[in-house]
Amino acid sequence: MVNFLLELLIMVLLIVYGLHIGRALGGSVLAILGVLIMAFVFKVQPGQIPVNAVLIILSIAVAGGVLEVTGGLEYLVYLAERLIRRWPHLVTFLSPLIIFIFVFGIGTSNITLSLEPVIAETANEAKIRPQRPLVASIHAAQFALLCSPAAASTAFIITLLGAHGVTLHHYLSIVLPTAIISILVLSVVMTLWHFKSSDAEFMSKVDKNAKSITEKQASDFSTVTKLSVVIFLLGILSILLLGIFPQIGPSFDVKGKTVRLTMDEIVILFMFASASLNLIISKIDYHQVFLSKIARSAFGAALIVMGPGWLGGTLFSNPQNIKLVKGLVGNLATTANWIIVPVIMLVAMLCISQAATSAIIFPVALSLGISPLFLVAVVQAVNFNFGIPAIPTILFAEEIDKTGSTKRYSFLIPGLIAMVTSFIVGSLFARI
Repeated sequence: MVNFLLELLIMVLLIVYGLHIGRALGGSVLAILGVLIMAFVFKVQPGQIPVNAVLIILSIAVAGGVLEVTGGLEYLVYLAERLIRRWPHLVTFLSPLIIFIFVFGIGTSNITLSLEPVIAETANEAKIRPQRPLVASIHAAQFALLCSPAAASTAFIITLLGAHGVTLHHYLSIVLPTAIISILVLSVVMTLWHFKSSDAEFMSKVDKNAKSITEKQASDFSTVTKLSVVIFLLGILSILLLGIFPQIGPSFDVKGKTVRLTMDEIVILFMFASASLNLIISKIDYHQVFLSKIARSAFGAALIVMGPGWLGGTLFSNPQNIKLVKGLVGNLATTANWIIVPVIMLVAMLCISQAATSAIIFPVALSLGISPLFLVAVVQAVNFNFGIPAIPTILFAEEIDKTGSTKRYSFLIPGLIAMVTSFIVGSLFARI
């Protein structure tokens, strides 16, 4: 018992301190240091390295990085800008949905940072408090990440739960409608937010002489750039189709048994396929791929899944530790699944990274006998990284809202409302 508590304390301290001093790199290398300590000091056999999850995230890094360097990400930002500006008076409802669709399609919330100034400006022009669409849109991006098969955190979760019988079809049939309903509820909440106070006081603070953000034209983007977006999205569509309808994919006869491609293999193959085709048609400088925002973000996610994922697997795959934990909270966890939700939220708040939170908590939850489908239903708890408002999208929203209506803590209560809504709706879909 004492040994286990000491091991657990070391794990938490190493990961949290690592994330504090070096974000993804620090969290990963200190977690791997933890594996060394477990093996040499506590004589705990190292668990399995989450190789498949790391490979999936690396394939996403390469495909997304190539897309960004070809100009494809900028083209998608342009399309989203056009849609947001088209109906300015509906910005509180349209901008979250548009951002949700784009983040779902490309698997990164980097696009949100590019669109925040457009959302704020559009709200100003429509005489709507910018806080409303900004809060709803940033939460929508976070929710979309846990729906997209091209997102690092989702890739890890699907890989992990796939071993417990949860297919991409099961996952999306719960998470996708749940997220959309939750975002619509949040848009309604934000529309009514501070309803009694006039928006006029905030509109008076807008700089009337401020220059409008220059809109690009479709002619500014080459045919190759547009084609790179099509190729990337076709890769995502192929992953979705083969994940939902595996029977349309190839099958192989292995020792008299019919075997199909695993979800890991499908994601890796189609992500690298889209990257290879885009490299062929675009002839970009490959060095720039490694410097792109998407690639750097995904490489960080791969590190954070490898380190904490390996350390967590080491700690909670040890037979003695499993027996001890099940003896302490096993029965409670299986009869009251909800006990895991505040734990996930606490880790998410401390770690900030969705990938790190998933790598630390989900294997533990599964080892306690918590239903995989229940974890899918409450998966948005991983997004409680706004509990300590330090993520870039939140800080940038406060900075660009010249009316002063958006504060970093403006995201807390609306985010909790959306999250609780997702728990309720997700549980209903899981039962169905």
